[in-house]
Amino acid sequence: MGEFVVTSEREAKLRFHSRRDQRQGSLVSYDVTLEGHRFSATARVGNSELGTSPVVLFNEMVAEPSGWEGEKSWAALDGEMSMVAITDSLGHVNLEVNLDPRDGPPEW
Repeated sequence: MGEFVVTSEREAKLRFHSRRDQRQGSLVSYDVTLEGHRFSATARVGNSELGTSPVVLFNEMVAEPSGWEGEKSWAALDGEMSMVAITDSLGHVNLEVNLDPRDGPPEW
């Protein structure tokens, strides 16, 4: 996996990058960086075999290109990251991203 980037109309970027694998090739963790105007935050997200991948959320959104009722959400098993997606009547997606870097300073 290289880098996967989600961008917004306001030039905000959500980047999935820096994949870390075990020797057997299974995904251990990856970094997520949220960038905006004069803002950048990065969190390392663990990939527990008991949790689900954020790919599940993106696949659900793609499956309904005209939008959906309510919200679709995803969260990392240990809470380092979560996302909530909602759409308007035209199918525009609003993606709320929360990062909680567990290895960052306590004041985060």
